[in-house]
Amino acid sequence: MKGLIPTHITTKGELDALELENIARAVAWMQKIKADGWVEYDVYPPDEFAVRFHHRLVSIHPFSNGNGRHARLMADLILEKIFNKEPFSWGKVNFAKTGDVRTMYIKALKKADDHDYGVLLKFVRS
Repeated sequence: MKGLIPTHITTKGELDALELENIARAVAWMQKIKADGWVEYDVYPPDEFAVRFHHRLVSIHPFSNGNGRHARLMADLILEKIFNKEPFSWGKVNFAKTGDVRTMYIKALKKADDHDYGVLLKFVRS
């Protein structure tokens, strides 16, 4: 924790300026590496790439409703458009209905929250 809070900042204006500087450094760093680094450096196999992306998108929770549907669609598009692979089967069910498969999906997401993607990787192709 030591050093995380800058002690030389005394005004909101100084804090804003420091935040802008940090954002500019982050943008410069991102421009040096490619945004598609996972693809360029073959970091994960296609299924794991899509599962990790899906999990992260669900965890960000950008919408009040429909986050799972949106994230599943994006994962399938990644598989189809980037890797030329078949989309996931997602347990072959309608997630809008409650049931065992939805429960398995949520449990798999919770495992991924703890960085264990194995259960989710099995589920998406079930």
